[in-house]
Amino acid sequence: MKRILFLQFFDPAAYPPLDRGAAQLLERGCTVRFLGVRSQGTGAEMRLSAHPRLTERLISRPTTRATISAYFAAAIEELVRFRPDVVYCSQERVYPIGLAASFLPHVQTVLHEHDTPWLDAGRKRSLLVKARAAFARRATLCVIPQTERAITFAAETGGRRIAVAYNTPALSEIGPPPAPRSGPGLVLWHHGSIGPRRLPASLIHALAKTPDDVELRVAGYETISTYGYVDSLKALAGSLGVGHRFSYLGAAKRDDLYAAARAADVGVLLFDSNFIEPMAGASNKPFDFLACGLPLIINDTAEWRDFFGDRNLSLSCRPDDPDDIARVIMWYRDHPEERARMAQRGHQAMLDEWNYEQSFAPVLEALEASSSIGSRT
Repeated sequence: MKRILFLQFFDPAAYPPLDRGAAQLLERGCTVRFLGVRSQGTGAEMRLSAHPRLTERLISRPTTRATISAYFAAAIEELVRFRPDVVYCSQERVYPIGLAASFLPHVQTVLHEHDTPWLDAGRKRSLLVKARAAFARRATLCVIPQTERAITFAAETGGRRIAVAYNTPALSEIGPPPAPRSGPGLVLWHHGSIGPRRLPASLIHALAKTPDDVELRVAGYETISTYGYVDSLKALAGSLGVGHRFSYLGAAKRDDLYAAARAADVGVLLFDSNFIEPMAGASNKPFDFLACGLPLIINDTAEWRDFFGDRNLSLSCRPDDPDDIARVIMWYRDHPEERARMAQRGHQAMLDEWNYEQSFAPVLEALEASSSIGSRT
């Protein structure tokens, strides 16, 4: 059985694509080990999917400098003791390790960049820029979750073996065909990482402009930089008189999140208008919502309109305009039959093309081409 070592300077449980990719490698008889950094905040409650051939080691986070030193020492130890056949790197801080591993005999390397790093200033940053580019050129495969980002990545690094892998659910996570929820009104749903750029306060203001039978439910986790944001949304909802229509369910396992999502009507996906990078394809959220039978509310921008095209799975609005958000909410509330048809189309699209078996296929093909992993068991 081949050994796969996943390296990332964060908690891998916070990144579902890592869990899903590991699951497909495990299905092919591989042994998987993760070396990460323990989460702080509400994200610390998340866990990777259990499997007898999957193990995990998390470094604590006393200070940034101490954590980096401890992580690099642990990575060297893992390379020596675990002796991986594939080193799978998912964050710029670990790219120097991946670059070094690419020179080891009979070891393949994968660079999977979930978020584009900010690497434009300072001596340390300059070294990471160089390591990123060198690793990109040597890696067996570079994996980027978004098409525009992949084009930029190639231009910045000179990497040529690049695959775009959308952050979609696995087929096993896609639920049964959606059935309309019984009951009046409308239940809006949002889950995942929570912060002002991913769940704008304008949504609470929009909620206050809708009838009392419209409800917003939110689940997920805050990061260190966004800790306390949910409390601010609760306070805002209370001040606007809609506190009873805003619910925060906390962080939960993915199965529990999906079960709660299936009890809603519409998935809300509104990013800050000046979000730092393209997200269509890279964000887990729209795919999660569609898999649970929810049509979408998305940003009224070319990026999102072009991605979903004329599939009729979503309605768009300006994310900083409560009146425009309320307009879309009311359309969904007042058109339950059309909403149900949109849900059916979205669910079928997930089964046909937007699933992680298809997203991760280029990675498996690249590794199998050199006989690093076996066939599906």
